[in-house]
Amino acid sequence: MLKVMVLFVFVCLSTSCEHIQKLTSDKTADGIDKKELPKWTVSLTQVIKYPRANLGEKEVPSYRGESVWVRKHFEINSKLIELITAIPSKENDKFDLKLKLDKHGSMIAMRLCNESSQPPWGLLVEGIYYGKTSISKATQKEDDYSEILFECGLDKVTSNMIVKYSAANYEHFHKNDK
Repeated sequence: MLKVMVLFVFVCLSTSCEHIQKLTSDKTADGIDKKELPKWTVSLTQVIKYPRANLGEKEVPSYRGESVWVRKHFEINSKLIELITAIPSKENDKFDLKLKLDKHGSMIAMRLCNESSQPPWGLLVEGIYYGKTSISKATQKEDDYSEILFECGLDKVTSNMIVKYSAANYEHFHKNDK
């Protein structure tokens, strides 16, 4: 019996050490350097009021602790955003995000800004729901949808981190396009 217990403890220790080594490694399970992965990515998605748990919907965590149902396919994400700037919001100590979009993102923004009734939009940061947002065109030019504004009221730290990594994230998603 003692030999079995010693063997059990040995197996547990060896597997836990292997697991700890994977967690502290600079590489993912696929061998990708973790430093090269995008950070603080943002996504705009439709919030589902009455989830039916179909294939196009998924439940995501909220930074407040509850969960929210959203459309699985994002309308706009970091792959389409060349640069993000934090703009002071109407709320005190809160910030909105001004997004400079690439050509594909501009086409999507044109459709979203001109929809007669906009569904409730949600802002996801790293796949975590941060709250509802609205979309508006940031430029006065009639046909220019290259810049849009997410009125989302984020705190200063979160908005600064999103801004800091926005250009690097866009570069990451398009490094093989050149």
